[in-house]
Amino acid sequence: MLLASDGSGGFVTSDHPVCLRWSDGQDHGNMSPGFGVPGTEVIFPLSPTLVLRGTFEGEENLIDADGDTVAGINSLLISNIHNQLYAQNALFNYKQSPKDGISSGATLWRDNVFLAAGKPKDDKIVALRAK
Repeated sequence: MLLASDGSGGFVTSDHPVCLRWSDGQDHGNMSPGFGVPGTEVIFPLSPTLVLRGTFEGEENLIDADGDTVAGINSLLISNIHNQLYAQNALFNYKQSPKDGISSGATLWRDNVFLAAGKPKDDKIVALRAK
């Protein structure tokens, strides 16, 4: 379990919340990770403050996720979206790539990298608004 630290902006979710990835971070070409396959990791947001992260070889523990870790997990969750992103508010953070700095969720609707991810230009993008 990952617990978002105070001030991290919290976790997001989407209409396709379960993310599978290789746990070693390497490029595996056409091979896809899978449930119950060694070297894979599943990430599933449970709430704005909790994410379940499991590995085939994993152990049980609770990890305090700092702002950088939360932004990285959000980036993975955002990259897995089919149509809709859900967040508690627009104060969440994400990264365009692991090497990039942290970006604010309030600017996601005008992020060219996000918008170019196979979405036709005529899709309606609704800006997030804080209460």
